Amino acid sequence: MPTKRSFFTDFAFRVLLPSLLAASGIATLLLYIVNGIFDETNRLDAAYARKAANSAIASAREDLAIVIRDNAVWDDAVANAYGNTSPDWLDGTWGSATAFGIYDGAYVVDINGKTIYGARDGKTVDVPITAVFGSDIGQLISSLPDDGKTFETKSGIIRSGDILSVVAAAPILPSTDGVRIPADSPRLLVLSKALDSKLLADLSRRFVIADMKVTTADLNGSGTVSIMSPSGVKIGTLTWADRSPGDVLRSKYGNVVSVILSLFLFVIAVLIYTSWKGFRDAYESQTEAVAKSLRDDLTGLANRRELLAVLTACLAQARAGQTGLSVVYADLDGFKEVNDSYGHEIGDLLLKSAAAGFAHLASTANLVARLGGDEFAMIVTGPDSAEVSKVLARNMITFLEEPMVFAGRVASVSVSVGIVNMEDDEADVEEMIRRADVAMYAAKAAGRNRLHIYDKSLDFKRDENRSIAKALREHIDRGSLTVVYQPIVDARTRRIKGVEALVRWPKDTPLHYTPDVFIPVAEEFGLIEDLGYF
Repeated sequence: MPTKRSFFTDFAFRVLLPSLLAASGIATLLLYIVNGIFDETNRLDAAYARKAANSAIASAREDLAIVIRDNAVWDDAVANAYGNTSPDWLDGTWGSATAFGIYDGAYVVDINGKTIYGARDGKTVDVPITAVFGSDIGQLISSLPDDGKTFETKSGIIRSGDILSVVAAAPILPSTDGVRIPADSPRLLVLSKALDSKLLADLSRRFVIADMKVTTADLNGSGTVSIMSPSGVKIGTLTWADRSPGDVLRSKYGNVVSVILSLFLFVIAVLIYTSWKGFRDAYESQTEAVAKSLRDDLTGLANRRELLAVLTACLAQARAGQTGLSVVYADLDGFKEVNDSYGHEIGDLLLKSAAAGFAHLASTANLVARLGGDEFAMIVTGPDSAEVSKVLARNMITFLEEPMVFAGRVASVSVSVGIVNMEDDEADVEEMIRRADVAMYAAKAAGRNRLHIYDKSLDFKRDENRSIAKALREHIDRGSLTVVYQPIVDARTRRIKGVEALVRWPKDTPLHYTPDVFIPVAEEFGLIEDLGYF
């Protein structure tokens, strides 16, 4: 019996210390993961916002580029913007449009940047475009094609004083082949749109970024994007409100995480206490646990462990006393069908009833055991053990001939029984059980619901069947089996209606097997489906 000191030492090393280490490790890991999630959420949101802000600026440029394409490729524009320009047309078309918010500045310039016409906020202005946008406008328009045929749009952000504007430029070209531009150099249309609060509010809504603002100050940080001029110079910064969703989640769910950790540690404490009680009870009832481990929980019969122990003792006594010993091995026929049809509850009731019946019939046996599933074994000793075993087997078969009724459901099963009698050889316990199992399977192969007594020819037959199965597998894999066709004749008309395909063993093999031999082997060794496919 273990001492109290050994009990506490065993409990400390096997339960307490591992539990404390596991609890602290899991708690640390949980905090690390949760904080990591919060921080990663902040990082991902900042990266998304930065990407969205860049997309917003690009979208503003693309929108103005689309507008300028609709205005620059136009026969009327060529007719009124080249040669002697038509101020009335220019005012009524591009000039008046600057008052409606699509763009707030419109200019017609030549390829060298000389201003031919200008309008801002609905009014005509007589100011060179370079005075408005500085040298960056020259950088923008200098890269446009000047052949009078190729259309291309250039856009960018240009600083004018403290104002940043989206500017787009494109050559003015005809929209049809019937209109030609004059021989002088191509003229360009330049449209501008200030990055004001209204445009930024629209971009904020479209790209789901709160409080977007533009400043000419040189700022840097996670919530900023640098705005570059066409010449590659930083001219401003786009800023927005940093949402930090990870910090919001941390403030919202931090208490929840703390409560979960507290509950987890409480559960660990309860488990440790429960484990301590379990250890104490286990130490106090060790003998009872060993005894219980030798019984089958469902039927109350002995289990395989006790069968091996009892059979070992009985075999030694039978050989020493020169008395008989038999092992009866039984397997229920049709139990799987009942279990599948009616469910495990009915199946368990059937096993309990069969076990009770077998135990009653084998009341004089040394031991009745359930080996698992629907298999049972009995040990019979004595000088007449062989005859007693046969009588017991027949009684078991008779017992199950009458169907059983459970909850109004009829369960009909039979039993196949194999018997092995102790011989003069040195067969051990495992060999005795194996032989009984072989005899039981011989009873099943012979048609079920019967008994079969083991003799060594069963092993010879099984070895032969294994050899046949191996050869059959090889023939199936090689496709070397042959097929003959038996006509199917209509008895009335005497005409052939079809043929039946019959498989035959190859004739060029040393051993030849007929279908009545190799077909059962195929069924026994799981080859029948492959044979059917062939």
